[in-house]
Amino acid sequence: MKIYGPNWQPIQADRTEKAMKRPAKPVPPLKSADIIEISKEGRALAAKEQVAAERTTRLDPERIAKIREEIRSGAYDDPDVIAAVARRMLELGDV
Repeated sequence: MKIYGPNWQPIQADRTEKAMKRPAKPVPPLKSADIIEISKEGRALAAKEQVAAERTTRLDPERIAKIREEIRSGAYDDPDVIAAVARRMLELGDV
């Protein structure tokens, strides 16, 4: 690939001995950095969402036993129940 200058002439790399011995220009240090601040309200909202998420994902042993018994008894074999469970799973993003 050729790179052309303003007069449509190919640009030539400076390969002279002088250019090869010239030290590289130092890169100046960064003077500033990006900063992010999260407000107290934002932190409180995130904590509230986390608590709510933990509540919906935790199942106690009694609830697990009840669900297992319902599965064994065929309660989930009904098409309406299957549709409701599938809809809820999609809403929660479990799939």
